[in-house]
Amino acid sequence: MLDHLDPNEPVTPKTRETPIEQRPLTDREVPLAGSTGSATLHAWLDGELPESAVLHGVMARDVDFWLRLDRELQGRRQMKTPAQVFERIMDALPHNTPAAEVRWQQKPLTVTPVIAIAIAGGALATGFLLGALFFAR
Repeated sequence: MLDHLDPNEPVTPKTRETPIEQRPLTDREVPLAGSTGSATLHAWLDGELPESAVLHGVMARDVDFWLRLDRELQGRRQMKTPAQVFERIMDALPHNTPAAEVRWQQKPLTVTPVIAIAIAGGALATGFLLGALFFAR
């Protein structure tokens, strides 16, 4: 519901302000008649009722649908993939397994003697630089 915010419009009472007894019952929820049919159909699908119990009225179309679906599924359950299709799929797969990408932080860290000497020299030079700046004051 939209509220009229224009000050020039005449003020009309809003639906929320109308007492409940005076409101129209237009959007009331009413159960549909014949809702027991779906319960009967579900009981038949669960195997609790014979097929003759659901073959009347509107449910006959639903029963026909479920029977056709069952026949189709029975046929598809019997299907097997031909051997040549299975072999072609297996031949199309790569024979060697590709290596997974390893992130840089997960790679093993190898320190050669040259790298160790460079790190030690850099740390020593940084220490001398900081010491010189600290004592220069």
